[in-house]
Amino acid sequence: MKQVCKLLLFMSLMLFASCADGHDDPDVVPAGEERWRVMAVLPVGGLGDHGYNDNTLIGLERALLACPDISMTYIVPESMEEGEWLSRLETALYTDCPANEQLMILFAGSEYRATVEGLMVGDAGLPRMERKRVLLFESAPMDVPVNTFRLISDSASAELGRLAAGYAQTAAVLLGSGSDPIIAQASEGFARGFREAGGTTVETHALSEGPEGFAMPSEAYRFTADWQAAHPEESTFIFPLAGGSNMGVYRYTREYPGAVWTAGLDVDQRHLSKSVIASLVKHTDEILLRYVLDWREGRDWPRHTDYDLDSGMIELIYSETTIKR
Repeated sequence: MKQVCKLLLFMSLMLFASCADGHDDPDVVPAGEERWRVMAVLPVGGLGDHGYNDNTLIGLERALLACPDISMTYIVPESMEEGEWLSRLETALYTDCPANEQLMILFAGSEYRATVEGLMVGDAGLPRMERKRVLLFESAPMDVPVNTFRLISDSASAELGRLAAGYAQTAAVLLGSGSDPIIAQASEGFARGFREAGGTTVETHALSEGPEGFAMPSEAYRFTADWQAAHPEESTFIFPLAGGSNMGVYRYTREYPGAVWTAGLDVDQRHLSKSVIASLVKHTDEILLRYVLDWREGRDWPRHTDYDLDSGMIELIYSETTIKR
């Protein structure tokens, strides 16, 4: 928790500013000095989720510590609508880099896929990609010159479903977005494992069809209360796939211990509630650090990479009292 708080303070101080390049003005670079510049576009309203998005910040800070000659600009849009942030990115893509500059643009969420497609095939033609790289998180491969990766969690989610069946006969999967294919895959994996291990009923509920559902903890709390009220005489389970909204689920289970079982997501969240039987951890920070270090050393990236349970970038971390089946 202290590490996340430190990162959020770091974020507030450095937002829309260069950091770690040692210059008062990030646009003034001594002649002949190589400049390594990163623009990181973070999710709308997603910071402070104690999960995936904060872990992305951890990866970026690790990269800055490893490579102090990299400057970092953070962009956190207030909404997905067009605005100054989008114009700024379009300018960066369609303007030639100086001869001594390398630019990386990171889009840290699958919700930016359509935005990236629009930027890469604009009215002015194709962007000027010399000395530039674009990385999009949690996306299928794209036909435009963008590197992508996905964390495939259906196998880990299925194992979590089998674990959950040792605690409950009924379960709900709470989605932050009903249109996100990555979390849909995790939801399907959990339901498959839950039924294979003897669970009888799995229902799915989406807080929203868009990315705003990942920042609705009050609604997630309300759903958990309603779900438990609908199953008063039985042990039940909620698999939260809702980003920062998951905090509402954990809050309910702390206030009403033993009423609902649940799981941590993206980072180890076992400390948030005694009702968390395991955490499905995604090592996004490690993946991001590798991309940045490879870029800084001049190494090419694969066009697309899928990270599954065998990659070591996804794992289940069990609580000490977890019933394994």
